[in-house]
Amino acid sequence: MEFHGDRLRALRESLKWSMTHTEKVTGVKQSTISELENGIIKYPRESTIDKLCKGFKIKDKNFFFLDDVVLPAEILPPDTPEDLLKFIMSGENIPYIALGKKIKESGLPPEDLEQILTILARNKK
Repeated sequence: MEFHGDRLRALRESLKWSMTHTEKVTGVKQSTISELENGIIKYPRESTIDKLCKGFKIKDKNFFFLDDVVLPAEILPPDTPEDLLKFIMSGENIPYIALGKKIKESGLPPEDLEQILTILARNKK
């Protein structure tokens, strides 16, 4: 699968991070970040993906590869309070929030989703 550089750019910009700041947080060189965002590097090293995920606090590496991921900033109203945005945009919440749009479009009622999650949690124990 190819790396979605546009997703990296959108995530970085939604957090209002410069490439320089992103380099400091992730340990990925600014030149590499630029090449990823511009599609020059389509298949980054596993270590680069690990650093990006750690820096952005993203648990699922597929975030940068899947086609149907939506960033919260793309679906939230522009007048969303700053403190709520900070919570939502913390990297560890993004994969869950991104699934929200897909779940809503599926027509799955929240009650059914709750039951599914309860069953899965029980089976995991």
